[in-house]
Amino acid sequence: MNNTNSKFPIENEQVIEIMRGLEVAHEKMIDFKKQKKSPIVVSNGDIIEYIDPFSLPNKSKKNKID
Repeated sequence: MNNTNSKFPIENEQVIEIMRGLEVAHEKMIDFKKQKKSPIVVSNGDIIEYIDPFSLPNKSKKNKID
């Protein structure tokens, strides 16, 4: 399915693959922050927030039940 509103059409399968890649990158970033014991820094408008990575749920593939 092509996105006709875009200059560069993206197929539905490509969107799914991009989303999977972003999920993997997010999980790796959280794992890295846990290893380094450093907060995750998020900008929320004009506010900068610091999130403890240990307060986030663990979504690692080794803990998933299919």
